[in-house]
Amino acid sequence: MRTKSTIEKVMYLITFAGIITANVSSILFGVHVMHPAFLAGVLIAVIGVNGVLLLKHPSFQIHHISENSNWIHYVD
Repeated sequence: MRTKSTIEKVMYLITFAGIITANVSSILFGVHVMHPAFLAGVLIAVIGVNGVLLLKHPSFQIHHISENSNWIHYVD
């Protein structure tokens, strides 16, 4: 799972899972009281958005990710 496209799809999945969790929690428990499931959903969505931004802007990355899946780096 070192290619950008695979990691990007996983980050989108995490983002949408967080949004769905927050929406289901707000439907079940309402929005007047901050339910822990709602806060967890928001946190998961923020983590996913962070991941997508890190992939889209390479200047934020500490370790650069390869474009192809055959990339192997051996340390001497």
